[in-house]
Amino acid sequence: MIIDIHRHFVAEDWFSENFWRNYARMIHRIILRRGLPFSREDIQTKVSPLYFDITGEKYLEQMEKAGIDKTVVFLFDTGLLTGEPEVCIEEQNKIIFKVVKKY
Repeated sequence: MIIDIHRHFVAEDWFSENFWRNYARMIHRIILRRGLPFSREDIQTKVSPLYFDITGEKYLEQMEKAGIDKTVVFLFDTGLLTGEPEVCIEEQNKIIFKVVKKY
């Protein structure tokens, strides 16, 4: 049995705009060192959305392709660090609970 022990559920409104700006800045620095032609805007509009999946369907597809049997999912609460998101951490927990219960 293969278990993925580190999977975050991510949605754009689960993090503040400040979080996404800082995330894009950090990723942009890494990409620049590798000589890749991505702007911060590209990261925010094209790269970050690849992680968004609150239904679990995209994650299940990735798990199947990788041969992963189970995954430990959890949230990343950045409210105190970068500002509260539109969807509070309590509501995020409820959404994840529903997804886990479904599958």
